[in-house]
Amino acid sequence: MPRRYSQEFKDRAVRMVVDRLADDPSCTQWRAVNEIAPRLGIAVESLRRWHEQSLIDTGQRPGLTREEHEEIKRLKRENA
Repeated sequence: MPRRYSQEFKDRAVRMVVDRLADDPSCTQWRAVNEIAPRLGIAVESLRRWHEQSLIDTGQRPGLTREEHEEIKRLKRENA
């Protein structure tokens, strides 16, 4: 069963990635995620997805925001 992380933990981890990218302009997203994920004891892919979702939520990338995704889930349940 997958481990659940609190939203606060996810937000803190994403902030660490964002801060790392801001501190070193030559640092790539992949490098920052690979450095930070093991320190937090989480999977690299999880942190990468959290960071990607934060970019979508802030409008820096196209895609469904968390709120839109939750609304779609709610409407599907309502229709079922």
